[in-house]
Amino acid sequence: MNFGNVFTMPFKILLLIAFSGAACANIIQTKESLESQLQQQYESLNMRIEVCNTYKSRKIQITDKWLLSQTKQVQRIVIGELYKNAMNLCYRQEEREYVETLVKLAAIGDKKELNRYLNLKGKDTIDKRGLEILNQQHVNISELERLSKLVKYQIPFYPIID
Repeated sequence: MNFGNVFTMPFKILLLIAFSGAACANIIQTKESLESQLQQQYESLNMRIEVCNTYKSRKIQITDKWLLSQTKQVQRIVIGELYKNAMNLCYRQEEREYVETLVKLAAIGDKKELNRYLNLKGKDTIDKRGLEILNQQHVNISELERLSKLVKYQIPFYPIID
């Protein structure tokens, strides 16, 4: 006969109860700490966006031969997309941390803030009308990607061209 199981089974049940109670308490604590962390990250993200906005006065010279060869309309669309990309790069780290916390909150059941964020961020895509124009004029999108990798277009800038 094996009496070891008789004594270990109640011990295992006791451990399970103890850990599940601690886990529930930890979830409550985690939700509160995540909400606090989210608020701090939101403030940090907003402060970083303010810093990024200060670069808007940085004027750039358009010297790229491909971009100069495009119509003014295409130039405006491309510069607008490069500007949005530069702004996103500027605050990407703070936004990433904020989103990670949103996902953690959603994982424990609080999806309200994540849904709000996704609703707002979903509108932050390439302009559909602009994309139509680029397609109609047979603009090579890889040129837009090439330009976005140039240092001068990775830092926010004054997005208006003459």
